Amino acid sequence: MDKTFSALTIQDVLCLVHSNMDLGITAPLTKSIQEMSIVARSQILSKFLFHLISSQERCVIFIDDVQFLDQPSWKLIEKLTRRCPHLCMFLAGDSSKLQNAKSVDQFNKQMKKINKSKRANEIKVGERSGGGLRKTRI
Repeated sequence: MDKTFSALTIQDVLCLVHSNMDLGITAPLTKSIQEMSIVARSQILSKFLFHLISSQERCVIFIDDVQFLDQPSWKLIEKLTRRCPHLCMFLAGDSSKLQNAKSVDQFNKQMKKINKSKRANEIKVGERSGGGLRKTRI
C-alpha cells in the first residue's frame, strides 16, 4: 500500500469516502489520495469502513443489488460478518439480473460463504407476479 491507513489525515479519509459515495458534500481529493493507486484507495476505504463499523455498539447495514459487488466488497462483508457480532446485515440480490453463467456462479458461491456463518439466515422471496409476490419461502 502506498501509504498506511494510520498515516492518513482525517481530510484524506473524508476525501476518499466522498470520492466513492455521494454524501452531499464536495471535497477535492487531497494530494495523498491522488497519488495512490485504485487498489490502495480501495484497501484504505475498506479498512475505514471496518474500523467504523467494528467500533459501534450496534449496527445495521442494508446492501441492495449485491449481485453486482466486486471481490474486495465481498471480502469486506465476509470479514464484517465474522468479526462483528453486533452487526446486523441485510443483503438483497437477484442472480437473474446477471448477464452470464460465470457471474451467476460467482454470486451463488459468495452467498454460500456468507450463509455458512453461524449468524447468517437466508430468506428467499419468490418471483414477483403482477406487482405482488407469487410465493415466499423462509
